Amino acid sequence: VLIHLVGRWITGDAQYRPPFLELDNPIGVLIFIIMLIILNYYLSRVMLNTKRIAKDFQKSGNYFDGIYPGDD
Repeated sequence: VLIHLVGRWITGDAQYRPPFLELDNPIGVLIFIIMLIILNYYLSRVMLNTKRIAKDFQKSGNYFDGIYPGDD
């Protein structure tokens, strides 16, 4: 967003899109993939509270097949 705002301010064109951010450019694809990985990582960290899930499993006695509760 910041790149678009600076580009609009410099060129005066309201439809300005930096060519290196286009998805037909390898740099644009790389930036897109990196942003996708980063956003997915942080979203999973926010959505999945592993400590709470572990406590809930321990209280209810649930476990995954082949993985039993307790320290190894």
